[in-house]
Amino acid sequence: QAKEANDYWALATLGEAFLLIGDTKSALEYYNKAVLLADNNYGDISSTFRQLKLIATTLKLNLPQVFSEILKPPVILAFSGHMIDRPDREEPRFPASIENQVADQIRKAIEEINPKIVYSSVACGSDIIFLELMQERNAEINIYLPFLKEDFLQTSISFAGEAWVERFQKILASYSVKYATEESYLGDNDLFAYTGNLIMGLSMLRAKLMDT
Repeated sequence: QAKEANDYWALATLGEAFLLIGDTKSALEYYNKAVLLADNNYGDISSTFRQLKLIATTLKLNLPQVFSEILKPPVILAFSGHMIDRPDREEPRFPASIENQVADQIRKAIEEINPKIVYSSVACGSDIIFLELMQERNAEINIYLPFLKEDFLQTSISFAGEAWVERFQKILASYSVKYATEESYLGDNDLFAYTGNLIMGLSMLRAKLMDT
């Protein structure tokens, strides 16, 4: 009993066992315990969800919706947004003065979508705002930079001011960062588009893997 209380797979297996003998009430109880223990280990939950669907299909079970609600895979979100306007930008797009309004809109979208796993870069403006909001929600955060950090600071952070540099450094201190290329910028703007495609592709592959 003590071991099962701290073992995700023991709890999930008990859920399956009760399901197989027709005790859906006990099955639901153990599935719920397993998910609470799993926290953000979405791979385990996804595996259990696939197993649940297999059992339900094979035994032709008409399970209550609550089973899917407990075990459903997390929403995965790829994010890309505008940077704060550069000082020399002629036509305003994201002036620093509207940061709070942008943050409110991103927060509203996050609350509607409720993503648990996110992929993004971390440029000044929308990216950093988004990642800070997801950090508050204890989401799984996957960060990708197009090239060396020092060059990225120059192209996408520093011009907006020291406060954005500090926010950038704070985020990077909390998460491991992956790179589209570990080489320098060298004036190649295609690397930004490549990183965006990489973020989207990885999100789609992860979603396919987790059936979400």
